Amino acid sequence: MAGSQRFEESMAALAAQVAAKPMADGQSGGASPISIAVSEEARPPRKKLKAASPAPTATLLILDDDEDQIKLLCKTMGPTGYAATCFTSAEAALGALREQPFDLVLTDLVMPGMDGIAFLRAAREIEPDLVGILMTAQDIADSTLQAMRASVQDLLIKPFSISAVLPVLERALNVRRLRQENVHLQQAVGIYELSMVIRLTLDFEAVLQKLADAAMAHAQVRSVSMLLPTHDGSALRVAVSRGEHAERDLGKRIPFSQALAHWVQRSLKRVSRLNELADLEPPSLITFLQLPDSVSIPMLAGGTLVGILNFTPKNPGRQISPTQIKALNILAGAGATALTSASLFDQMRSAEARYRSLAESAGDIIFRYELHPGTHLEYVNPAVTSIIGYSPAQLYAGPELLQKIIHPDDHQLYEKILAGGFSSGSTVSFRCIHRNGSTVWLEQRSNLVRDPEGRLIAVEGIARDITERRLLEDQLRQSQKMEAMGLLAAGVAHDFNNLLTVILGYSDLILSDDKPAAGIAEKLAQVKRAAEQAGALTRQLLTFGRSQLIELKILNLNSVVANSSKILRRTIGEDIAVIINPQTTLGNIKADAAQVEQILMNLAVNARSAMPQGGEITIETRNVTVEESCTAEFLAGHPGPHVMLALSDTGCGMEAATMARMFEPFYTTKELGQGT
Repeated sequence: MAGSQRFEESMAALAAQVAAKPMADGQSGGASPISIAVSEEARPPRKKLKAASPAPTATLLILDDDEDQIKLLCKTMGPTGYAATCFTSAEAALGALREQPFDLVLTDLVMPGMDGIAFLRAAREIEPDLVGILMTAQDIADSTLQAMRASVQDLLIKPFSISAVLPVLERALNVRRLRQENVHLQQAVGIYELSMVIRLTLDFEAVLQKLADAAMAHAQVRSVSMLLPTHDGSALRVAVSRGEHAERDLGKRIPFSQALAHWVQRSLKRVSRLNELADLEPPSLITFLQLPDSVSIPMLAGGTLVGILNFTPKNPGRQISPTQIKALNILAGAGATALTSASLFDQMRSAEARYRSLAESAGDIIFRYELHPGTHLEYVNPAVTSIIGYSPAQLYAGPELLQKIIHPDDHQLYEKILAGGFSSGSTVSFRCIHRNGSTVWLEQRSNLVRDPEGRLIAVEGIARDITERRLLEDQLRQSQKMEAMGLLAAGVAHDFNNLLTVILGYSDLILSDDKPAAGIAEKLAQVKRAAEQAGALTRQLLTFGRSQLIELKILNLNSVVANSSKILRRTIGEDIAVIINPQTTLGNIKADAAQVEQILMNLAVNARSAMPQGGEITIETRNVTVEESCTAEFLAGHPGPHVMLALSDTGCGMEAATMARMFEPFYTTKELGQGT
């Protein structure tokens, strides 16, 4: 029968056996649990009964083609305490050996068809620990040589008496027992070694494979499989398989029926009851279900079904020996404990991986700083590199680097944080020095970690980069200050406009009505021009204060530059020369003249600051055409004809870092209190 088909039929037989068996222990009705075989040492003590006939010393299989000889041997062996089963056919004897175990085999050497040597070899394939004894009437030297080649325990020369047979059987039986003890010892050592190995193995799949290998190492096992519950608990799946047709069985699913549930519950109850009565540990109990072609052992740990160990014997028809079942039961118990530990470790590792993934991918700094027994950075996530420029490895390797990173003015504040000066959950803002030298503002929310005695042993928390927020706050304050200045400038400009109106009005009256002398008229004209220029300044102040509407007109930049040149020269001083290079065929633009004049004034004032010892300012105008490939370099953002207004100076210029930020609002290179 194919292995996968046998496996499916075995599982079907499990359900059938549950339905067919009557309830035990006084129960009745409903689906009954499956019976559980338990070792004799695990049973509670019973009352002594009357003496019965002594149990046979050993089971003996006798094979001889002489019917008279076989009848005599079977009749003689009965009173000696040996349970003898006699055969005249080698095939019949092998069939019996497949059905039940025998301790000793007594076989004739010379038989038709299959001689005694061939029979013993075939018998050992069924049961490797079998002890064989040869009977022969041939030459003793030749028979002894054949017996040695076949690893026969002893040799009986026909004819022999019963007194000669019994010592030979006793010696053979002692060898049989020594072999079994050796096998049991090897199995016990193997289980112990496996238990030690799997206790140190925290990988779930590795534990499964080791358990399967250990089960296959047992004698008389042809195939092994382990069934584990699925995640939803609705079925059992073959998680690992060894032996014939292992690949076919792997992955098969068996529905977790009520029959299986009853079997598991009954196993748990029986184990619990025997523990209470006999005070035995669960691994010493033998709990199993023998099906037609396989044996299933529940793998129980902490009152929970971890899985089922299922194995197929080499001789399915023979009853499994209690010693072998006990060894496999101990293996199942050790495996259940190891699988439970490995599963918990996998869950813990998965949870740790999830939390680590969250921490590793977070945009904020997540850290833990140990304070006891020594101070060091225990953990920091990779976000620290993008925020302050140093990698976690650099911070781990150099503890003194933290002192370098904290801004000198905030050292005392950070020492107070590490000393537990702020309660858990509180937020504190401080500055750090980026690796490139810039200042970074951090807002840190800390949690104080204490030991059972209340001693502070660590500080952990999250630090967020708030540099941009601080800049926005500074910009807001600057904007509010500029707004206040604009309101003040607008108020002054309105009042100043009133005074200029009087000056211009009286100048016009004197020039038109009083007809002053030529010299006086020229002076009044100068006064009037100065008042008109002052009026232009007031318009700039009103624009600055948002009180003057922007008036877009068709302008020629050459005229605007010429009108502004006189006031520029007076504003920047005599030690700076103003050179104007206009293009005569300049195109017109649509703009507010006052704003263009303000641009020129601001650029000239900035240029003066860069030339404290004097220099030159050059203002030029040009017609330019912006190409498609160059649009990204210009603020206009679209190709075509443009008019360029350029102002250059012979000052100190700007370094690359300043030039990269020259268009940021409110950015300045001036010290605090200088400039606007």
